[in-house]
Amino acid sequence: MTNTFYDISSDATSSADNTLEQVGSYCVSAECAPTLLAIIEKYGDIARNCRLESPKMINYLVEKVCTAVHDLQELPFSKLKKHHLTSVNDVIVLADAAKLDVEWLRDHHDEIREIIVDNIPYYKDLKSDLANSTELLKSTKTSLDNKKLERLKLQAELRMLDCEIENEECQLQHITKTMEELKEEKRKVQSKLQQYHCRSAGHGLLKK
Repeated sequence: MTNTFYDISSDATSSADNTLEQVGSYCVSAECAPTLLAIIEKYGDIARNCRLESPKMINYLVEKVCTAVHDLQELPFSKLKKHHLTSVNDVIVLADAAKLDVEWLRDHHDEIREIIVDNIPYYKDLKSDLANSTELLKSTKTSLDNKKLERLKLQAELRMLDCEIENEECQLQHITKTMEELKEEKRKVQSKLQQYHCRSAGHGLLKK
């Protein structure tokens, strides 16, 4: 049975260090073979326009691309660092120079790079700003609650002061009225005293 381009050959050849498998017209390590098959099935023959003539060099570049893809798939996003992206970019530049179709890998690289370089720091800034705003909100609410409580106390004191003012105003009116009554009584007594001021103590006793 003849292998198709998309088949992984069951016939493996051995190099000094690796077991190789045939995937279509490419010979790659057994570890990379499933990745290459998946790449071909989704993106087609990525080396169909390769400018290199050496099958060995083409296999080398294809395997580099497969390794980069495999490593990305195995790496949890939470552990992804800039140096991982740098390694992938190096592979993209190398493959692109040889006219391998790796635009799809570049798009993916750029997408996750934007997340790592732009969105994650921005997200961290947002978290920091949110934490600061939360603390500011808490302190502002506490300050506002304290001021409201102080206002209630002042309002209570103001009501008490209003009562005291009202009481003292009533007291003032009472005192004023008493003073007027005393003045009137004083005038009466003074008038009576003035009548006897220049008289003798026996005035009117003998005269009709």
